Amino acid sequence: ALDKGDTVKVEYMKENGVYMICLGLENINTEYKKNVNIDNAVKYLKDVGIYVYLSFIVNPLEIIGKEEGEAFYSRLMDRFFELKPEMVTGNFLMPFKGTGLWDKYYAYVDEDDYKYYDSKSAFLIKNKVVRSKMEFFMFYYQWLYYNSSVYNEMRKFAINDTLHLRFVELYDKFKPQYERMWNVRA
Repeated sequence: ALDKGDTVKVEYMKENGVYMICLGLENINTEYKKNVNIDNAVKYLKDVGIYVYLSFIVNPLEIIGKEEGEAFYSRLMDRFFELKPEMVTGNFLMPFKGTGLWDKYYAYVDEDDYKYYDSKSAFLIKNKVVRSKMEFFMFYYQWLYYNSSVYNEMRKFAINDTLHLRFVELYDKFKPQYERMWNVRA
């Protein structure tokens, strides 16, 4: 449950024009202490009238293979449908020097990878076919959420909504790429 201080802060933010707050769901395969109250936080934000922007992280090294990928995205979609955020965005794991993650993943990173430190590239995967498929699926599951009946009951896109336009743009980018490489084996 949220404590009194948290609710006062949220109400203060709402009174002062905050309309959306980004919460980190992080990696759905890992239990984080900070996510213990995420359900309560999302409910409270919605009750107050503040939209929820949910950010998640994909560790591509954990979802290699069809079964692992389907299990990961199935759990992620379940959380989307439970929390019903107004916006979601996925990011691939990017270990940074000086962090605990760097100590764990530095062997997978070389200087050439820094040009892919954009959170949308699965650069830890060196096989280009597998990497492209992972990048497509991260987009695809967000597309499924945005086009689901659950989402469309809570938020209707206006034709010029920038989030809608961005997803149409990404769909147009990924669809031909996906169709070309679907049957290519890595």
